[in-house]
Amino acid sequence: MVELITHLLNVTKRTSDQIDEINEEELNVLLELRDEVIGQLNGSGSSLSKTEKELLQKIGEYDYVIVQRMEYLKEEASQGLAKLQASQMQKSRYEQASASESYFIDRKE
Repeated sequence: MVELITHLLNVTKRTSDQIDEINEEELNVLLELRDEVIGQLNGSGSSLSKTEKELLQKIGEYDYVIVQRMEYLKEEASQGLAKLQASQMQKSRYEQASASESYFIDRKE
């Protein structure tokens, strides 16, 4: 179990070191690894060793930086979605207004 937690710590450190370049897919990989470790820890049924507790504590020290990046990406996605919705609404209004307010008149000469 120590090897798995150590691997998680190493991935967490790399993620933290490159936090400004990390995208949501890479964060998802980290979160899936964390879920896997937590699942194995819960499934083992035994209590944690001192080493495992220390490693988990070190991993927890990176949480703030990672959560901040996640919040930034969430806000960025929210702004992009709002722009998209505003654009679609404007297009819809334009199409409605032009369809009902336009007339073509042909004259015979």
